[in-house]
Amino acid sequence: MLMAQGQFITAVMLQFLLVYTGVSADHDEYTSVCDESDYTLSDGDPPLPRLPDQYYLAAEATIKELNLSIFVTEYLDEIGNRGRLDSTFRGQKTSSISNYNLRETFVFPNRRTGEDCTVSLLTTNTTNPLTRFVFGIVPGDNNTVHIGPPSYFFLIDNGTSARYLGINETRAVPSYHWQSCTVNENSSWIIDYYFTDASLWMTSEPGLVPVTIELFGERLYPTSEDIIELEHHYTFVDFRSGPESVPDDVFMVPTGLICSGRITGPPIPALPSFFTTGIEIVTSDKAWNFQEFYDFDHQLFRYDVFVSVPEYTGSFSGIQDFNIETQYYINHLYETCYVSPITLENSYFDATNGSDGRLHLNGLRELLYATDDRNFVYEGVTTARGLLVDVWIAQSPGEFPLTNGSTIVNVTYQIYFTRPGQQVVSVTGNTTDSTIWQTTFTGTSVSMGDDGSEIIEEVSSTANFYSFSPSEPLLDVYDISTCLAQSEFVRLSMLIPTGGRLANVTSLKQNIRAAITEYARQVGMPFRTPLQISSIQVRTAESNDIMVHLHIANISRNATTQWQYSAQDLFDGMTNGLKDGDQLPFAISISDMTVYPLYAPNNNTVTNVSIQVEPTSSSSIQVEPTSSSSGLSAGATAGISIATFIIGIIIGTVLGLLLCLCCQTFNKTGSFSVSSQKPKTGIYKRQVDVIETDLPNISSDN
Repeated sequence: MLMAQGQFITAVMLQFLLVYTGVSADHDEYTSVCDESDYTLSDGDPPLPRLPDQYYLAAEATIKELNLSIFVTEYLDEIGNRGRLDSTFRGQKTSSISNYNLRETFVFPNRRTGEDCTVSLLTTNTTNPLTRFVFGIVPGDNNTVHIGPPSYFFLIDNGTSARYLGINETRAVPSYHWQSCTVNENSSWIIDYYFTDASLWMTSEPGLVPVTIELFGERLYPTSEDIIELEHHYTFVDFRSGPESVPDDVFMVPTGLICSGRITGPPIPALPSFFTTGIEIVTSDKAWNFQEFYDFDHQLFRYDVFVSVPEYTGSFSGIQDFNIETQYYINHLYETCYVSPITLENSYFDATNGSDGRLHLNGLRELLYATDDRNFVYEGVTTARGLLVDVWIAQSPGEFPLTNGSTIVNVTYQIYFTRPGQQVVSVTGNTTDSTIWQTTFTGTSVSMGDDGSEIIEEVSSTANFYSFSPSEPLLDVYDISTCLAQSEFVRLSMLIPTGGRLANVTSLKQNIRAAITEYARQVGMPFRTPLQISSIQVRTAESNDIMVHLHIANISRNATTQWQYSAQDLFDGMTNGLKDGDQLPFAISISDMTVYPLYAPNNNTVTNVSIQVEPTSSSSIQVEPTSSSSGLSAGATAGISIATFIIGIIIGTVLGLLLCLCCQTFNKTGSFSVSSQKPKTGIYKRQVDVIETDLPNISSDN
C-alpha cells in the first residue's frame, strides 16, 4: 500500500537526517567511502561558494534509495530571519513556513495529521525535524532563535572541507566543480557541487548560480550490518537572489487559513475614537469608493459616495445621528434630502441596542465581535500597497445575517496596520502612529434560492484606507441644516469683540458650540444632539471683530427621540429683551481671554476674508457664571469601527438597499423624475417628513 504523502515526506526527511547525522549501532569498524584529509583546497584555488543571504530556488530532488523524485521550492531570508519550503509530491503540495521572529513553524496542509494547518514552536529544543534540517536553529540571546546560514541545507560554509576540481560539465552546462567529503561513525558520503556564472553560461542572475548538487555514499543500517548505498541528485531549475526573491507575502499563511495553536503575539494597536478616511472596497464584481467620518464620542457617522446606477448617477451623502436615532440621505444632484429613523436593519455602520433601549454606534470591540471564542493573532510583517505593514488575523465561528436574507459563515479576516514611525499624510492631519491600512475578508454566503434550495458561495472583499487621519472631524461635516425646513431652525447672529486678538477658527467653532450647548443645559433645555447647532459661519467684520452666524435647530419629527422644546423657545429665552449690540448670556474663550458675544440681528455684512488662524492648540471654554466646561459629554474611549470595512459584502448590500430606498422615495413623493427632470440649483429643498408607515417598501418585490 502506498504511503500517504505526509508519511512519505516524513520518511524522506528522516532519510536525510540519517545520512547527515549518522546513526549509532553495534557493528564492526566502519570503513568510509572517502578520507576527509584528501579534500582540501590547493593554493590559489577558489573556495566553495556561499549562497546569498536572501534567495529563492526551485529544484527537483531525486533520492535513488527511496525510488523518489520530489519537486521543492525554497525561500530563505536570513536578513528577515525566516524561511519557507514547498514540496509537491503526486500532485499534492505541502508548505512549511518557519518564522523565527514569531518563533513558530506552520505546516499547511499537514497530511500526517489531516489538519489544514498545524503550528509548532521554534525553540532550541524544537522537535520539528524539517525546520532543523532545512533551515537550522541558531540560539540567540534571551531565548531567541535565528535561522541557520543560507548554505545550511547543502552543508556549504559549515566547516566542511572541499577541493576544487576545475571546470566540468553537468547537465551539459559548463560549471565550476567542487567536491567535499563527510565521514560519520557509521556513514560517509561525497558531495559534488556545480556552480556556473555568466562567463561560462547564460544565467539570469549575476554571480555564481547553483546548477547541480550530487551526493554519493553509504550508510550502515541501524539494526543490521547491511550497507545502504546513497545517491541523491538535486537539479536546480530556477535560482534568484536579493530582496525581490523573498517577497513578504510568501512568508504569510494564506488569507482565510487559521492555524490552531498560534501564539497570540502583540495586541492590535490602540485606535482613536474618531477618524476621517477615504476607503476603497473591492469585491468580486464591484468596487466602491467612499469618504467617511466617524465620531464615537458624539455618536455621529457620515459617508460620501458617488454612485452610478441606471436610476441615478451622482454624489450622495448619508449622515447618521445615533443621539436621536435618525439618518439623513442627501442627494446632491437633485438637491433633495430624505430623513428616516435608524434601525438595526438599515444602519450603515454597525449598531447595537444599549441598556437604555436605544441604538448606539458601536466601537471597535463590538464591531469585531472580539469575544472569548475569537482573538486576533499577530501574523507578522508583509507588504501591502507597497508599504511594509503589520498584520493581525481573526476568525469567527459565528454567523453574520445580512439584510438580504443571506448569512455569512466561516468569517476570516486580516487587518493591516502601518508600522510605528511610518508617516501617514492626510489633509486633516499627519500621524506616525500605527493606523489601519488595509483589510481583507473571506467567508461563505448561505442563502435560499427561489425554489427553496440552499445556495452556497464563497465571498471576499478587500478594503484599502487612504489618507487615514485620527484627528477628530469637525462637527461641521455632519451639518444637516439643508435637510430642515425653514420653520425648523432659527438664525442667531453675534459679534465677538476680539480686541485685536488672533483666533483659531477650529477652536473658536468648538467653543461656540460648547458655550451654547452649556447655556441650553443651564436653562433647562438640554440639546438631544450636537447637530442642533449647525451652519456656523465665521468671518471678519468691518470692525475687525468676529462676526458669527449659526442655526439652532429642532429635531426632525422622524426621530425616535424628540426634544421637548423648540429652537424658537431657546432663542427667545436667550435674546429676551436684548437689542442690537447687547451682551448675550454666555461667554466664549478666544486665545487666552474670555469674552461675551454681542447680539447682532441686523449685522449681516461680512467681508470675504476669513480671520487669521492662530497655530496654537484650542483653549478651554469659559462659560459664565459657572466654571469651565467642555460643553459636550464624551463617550467612553472606543476603537475605530472596522467591521463594516472588513465585511465589504455587507456594505454592498446595505448601500444597494439605501439606493433603492432613496430612488423609490424620490419617485413616490414626486420630487423628481429620473428620466426627465433636470438638477435644481440654489439651496437644498427638504422633502416632507415621512412617518414610519409611509416609508417605502424595500422588499425584494420592489
